[in-house]
Amino acid sequence: MAGLILGADALVDWDRLPTLVSVLSLGAGRANSSVDLDGEAQERPAIALHFYFVLDEKSPHQVAENVEHPDLVVESRGDFVTVRLNPEVWPY
Repeated sequence: MAGLILGADALVDWDRLPTLVSVLSLGAGRANSSVDLDGEAQERPAIALHFYFVLDEKSPHQVAENVEHPDLVVESRGDFVTVRLNPEVWPY
């Protein structure tokens, strides 16, 4: 499953962007998990959930700079930026 955010340029300079990405990452982390919040096996398979921010004019470098947050691990590779939960903060 994927969430596609078109026109994401409007979010790049938003001061709440790191919080938004952190919350989306938490949601994806829970969906991707095969255990519930207590660590018990869920009665459903894990759901692969990813979010894609589609830029028209802003650069991936700008996104990487603006999404920095202690909850997140941000990596830039060419035209792509990947963000995941920091396992030191969210060790599930």
